[in-house]
Amino acid sequence: MKFNEIHPTIVSAVTRYRPIMESIAEFAHLAEANLARASLEAAGIRAIVADEDANALGALPVRVLVETVDVDRARDVLAPMDMPYEGPQTDGLPGWAILGLVLAALIALGMIVLTLTH
Repeated sequence: MKFNEIHPTIVSAVTRYRPIMESIAEFAHLAEANLARASLEAAGIRAIVADEDANALGALPVRVLVETVDVDRARDVLAPMDMPYEGPQTDGLPGWAILGLVLAALIALGMIVLTLTH
């Protein structure tokens, strides 16, 4: 016998008041998903992180879920996080670093020549 046949009133009450959750974002790293969840909760939106265990090796994305009624507001809160990472802005190596690399290469070459000639 199925559970809802035994206790239809309880099943009806549970399904009626259980909030429907919807995935609003996916992240490659668990830390990013937890940051998104914390941002949503700070804005007063109930959120959960799904798929934490599946992401243990980093192979699958981690989803952030919110109640269906809060989807639009949650997307507004997470909009600033939707920027691609461009890394630090640099114009190449500084002069002292290039000089250091050249000197290290010359020293290594000198050691090889000394080793081969003796």
